[in-house]
Amino acid sequence: MATVGEILKNRRAELGLSIQEVQVSTKISTKYIRAIESDEFQSMPGDAYARGFINTYAAAVGLDGALLVAQYKRETGQPEIIVSSEQPEPDEVLTRDLDQKPRSLWVLLAVIAVLIMIAFAYFGWLQSTPEAKTPKPKPLTKTKTDKKQTTPSATTKDQSQKPVIQPADVSIRVTIVDSDCWMEILTDGQQAFVGTMKVGETKQFKGQSSVYVYAASGRRVSIVYNGSDMGLLNQTGEEVSRTYTPQGIQEGGPAQQ
Repeated sequence: MATVGEILKNRRAELGLSIQEVQVSTKISTKYIRAIESDEFQSMPGDAYARGFINTYAAAVGLDGALLVAQYKRETGQPEIIVSSEQPEPDEVLTRDLDQKPRSLWVLLAVIAVLIMIAFAYFGWLQSTPEAKTPKPKPLTKTKTDKKQTTPSATTKDQSQKPVIQPADVSIRVTIVDSDCWMEILTDGQQAFVGTMKVGETKQFKGQSSVYVYAASGRRVSIVYNGSDMGLLNQTGEEVSRTYTPQGIQEGGPAQQ
């Protein structure tokens, strides 16, 4: 049975790609690409990074990253988390169609034409709309002001002296935008989810002390943290490892156990 590293290396050879070309498309260091192909996962910065690199490498050469990550976990003696109704053979890797047809040129031209027509229509509407007459401001009249200054009430003082209460737990809502993304979520140090989330999919996670989020591509993931929309994890598309606590947000995650 071929190992994860052998499957990826053989697939790269079939496509006629060099390690440097894979590095350019995946942004993974050539050092780690060679380590993956040699199954030397102990040289990775952490288990989460190893899974993310394997998933990204697999996507770049048209293989199913989730299956390879599952095989990696079996090879390294980790328990299975994802349960599938159809169990593939250990060395079975589903390939994806790398030939994606670009959007037709005529569709783009049609969209541009519609936008131009809307712009001209709006400009014409502005030109035909008569300017509203603005009334002249009335002269200000002097009013008598009460010289007595009101003192703040006891209720206001009490409210201003109340301490800010930190939330007792942390809630995270994860939404996948743009395209599918491989994710790992830990709540209070326990694995709550691992695998590929589909575009448009939303999941809610809640922990008492922390929620750890790892995403293979930050610009595909939108986060709502304790009810506040934080937007995308990043705009660069690089992988993100971040921990959310009731006190705030920390870069990186819990130490590998």
